[in-house]
Amino acid sequence: MKIEKVVLIRTVLLILALVNQGLTLYGYSPINAEATADFVAIVFTAVTAAWAWWSNNDVTRKARKRRQAIKEGRL
Repeated sequence: MKIEKVVLIRTVLLILALVNQGLTLYGYSPINAEATADFVAIVFTAVTAAWAWWSNNDVTRKARKRRQAIKEGRL
């Protein structure tokens, strides 16, 4: 079983948001205007984190097998 595409996209975006937040924290802002950069970084991180982990993310092989079993009515 493969990790669902949506789970992978959410995880990658969350990692990007966290890296962006870290860069902003240390003064390396990818956006030029400082106040805008801080606001955008915080909003981007918050929205991405909420979206990435809002739904049930079955990352481990055991969790994916369990979800498939539930979907097929075996559990």
